[in-house]
Amino acid sequence: MLARRLPSILPPLTLEEAIAIGRENSRMLGIASARSEAERARAEELEAQLYPGVRLTGGYQRISSGQFKLSSTAAPTPLNVGNVVEDNWTFRLGVRQPLFTGFNLLNSAKAAGLMADASGLDATTAERDLVLNVTAAYWTLHQSRNTAALTAENVARLESYRRDTDRLIAAGLATRNDLLKVDMQLSNARIGRIEAENEARVAMMNLNTLIGLPPETETVPSSSPAATAVDSGAVERLVEEAHRARTDYLAAS
Repeated sequence: MLARRLPSILPPLTLEEAIAIGRENSRMLGIASARSEAERARAEELEAQLYPGVRLTGGYQRISSGQFKLSSTAAPTPLNVGNVVEDNWTFRLGVRQPLFTGFNLLNSAKAAGLMADASGLDATTAERDLVLNVTAAYWTLHQSRNTAALTAENVARLESYRRDTDRLIAAGLATRNDLLKVDMQLSNARIGRIEAENEARVAMMNLNTLIGLPPETETVPSSSPAATAVDSGAVERLVEEAHRARTDYLAAS
């Protein structure tokens, strides 16, 4: 597994690299691919039974030299037939073709082909689901880290503001009530920072689990989301495309 070869601290990871690691480490994807290959091999085996089968066998036998004699209770002496053929070669060529099996072979081959197609679509669905889940977890981690960074900046700003308030109180330009208001804001900001850091940690562990890395691996996303234009009339077209291209619908139909 790739996860065993990776260090606990990775360099910044792009979305494409995360998806590639997830593909390589996904056990479910490997199981789906193996099942699809097995169903395809079974379908090809059943389809091959529809065609003539040719079988060629051969053999060689070595017999000690001598004479071939026939003996009988009626004859006092064995009858000499001739010399023994020392080298014996045998070859057999056969052709097998089922003439009529009640359409059993044909229907079995068709059913196996459909099962193989469904298994292939299931494998494709598993891969697309993996890509979708990894992509969602990646951007969730990206957003959580940005939120944690913003909350940390807010705490730093309020801490600076509190120091300024202390100096204003010393100069007689602010009251203790002003300082208490700043302390309350600072306390709330620190709680928000802790919550944001915990959410970022959970998002990182979720992504690591999806791509097959140890949960405590320090994964830092390096890709940035790109802005895309939204077409207001594209909903119906996307629904039609989903019905036409969704492999789970195709496998069930």
